[in-house]
Amino acid sequence: MVMPKWEMLSGDTTIVGYPCKKAKTTFRGRTWIVWYAIDIPYHDGPWKLYGLPGLILKANDIKGDFIFNCIGIEKGKMQPIVLRKLKYIKCTPEVLEENIRLSHSNVELFMTKMGYPNIQGFDTNGKPIVHKSHIPCLLEYRLKDKR
Repeated sequence: MVMPKWEMLSGDTTIVGYPCKKAKTTFRGRTWIVWYAIDIPYHDGPWKLYGLPGLILKANDIKGDFIFNCIGIEKGKMQPIVLRKLKYIKCTPEVLEENIRLSHSNVELFMTKMGYPNIQGFDTNGKPIVHKSHIPCLLEYRLKDKR
């Protein structure tokens, strides 16, 4: 994963009781403004934003399309992370991206490709469900020629 290149900005605020500093980056085609807490020494944040000297508690793109806002911090129960034992399909990042794009553009074809029968679904009024094409947000762009 590529770490964003950060520009430290002047400005400070308090978020959920933590003093925060301001930073800016352009990452994956969007310009982000973030607030991070040096008192929480984790170099992490929402989505793929990370690499600052403290936890990112607020992030938004300058267009206002995306806003991540910390509303509270609680100590967890420290239970181990358990992965379900399922049958997984091995694939490359490129094949995964193709499948994600297909699932957004043609649900029926995606389901068929994944091995599910082509069954017509109906809504609560008995009308056939028509899947509309969607544009996935924040999807990696590995397949440059298929944008």
